[in-house]
This record gives sequence, structure tokens and C-alpha cells, in this order.
Amino acid sequence: MNDELQALGDAIRQIRKARKISQVALGKLSGLHRTYICDIERGTRNLTFLNLLKLARALGMTVSEITRQAEVGGPLALEADEEKPSAPKASMTTPAGLKNSSLSYRPTLRRTMPPL
Repeated sequence: MNDELQALGDAIRQIRKARKISQVALGKLSGLHRTYICDIERGTRNLTFLNLLKLARALGMTVSEITRQAEVGGPLALEADEEKPSAPKASMTTPAGLKNSSLSYRPTLRRTMPPL
């Protein structure tokens, strides 16, 4: 058993239980078989990105939220009604020179692929 797969499985199980969803119900929501979900939660399956995406959508989360919880093993806002923490509202200047007190600027790194 792989520690990383176990951490991912634990995160998925924690999220599923917090949402009070059974493995059978999650299987129906995601289109995956309940035994496959059981194997993922036990850390015995190395799931594909597409299956992880199906699970995330069925749980109402993003893949990054699930994997972040698996990486840090810390608590994550699991309840759908909970608000996500927002960035502090500080006045800042955007690259265009516009001042905005309610939005934060986060530059995006773009990687370009070399032509084939």
C-alpha cells in the first residue's frame, strides 16, 4: 500500500462521510462502482485523473481541494453551507494601474508547450 494513495483515500472518505453520502450513493453520483470507491478509500487503487475528477464533481469539490487535503492532512471546509475564507480586503493596485479594494490580484503563470 502506498502512503500517498492512502492519504488520498482517507481524504475522500472524510469528505464523503462529512457529506453523509454512502459509497453506493457516491458510486451512483460519480458513475463509478461502489467496490472501486471502497478500494480508493483503502488506498489500494491508483485512480486516474478522470475518475478523480468524477469523484470531485460528485462531492461538489474540485480536484485541487481533495488533493490539498490529502497532501496536508489538515481540515478542510467540508460542509456545503460553510463559507470559504476570503482574502483580506486590502487596497491594492492591479497591473493596469486600477485600484480595487475588494479584489485581490493573483498573477497566473502560463506554461507554453513547444510545438510538435
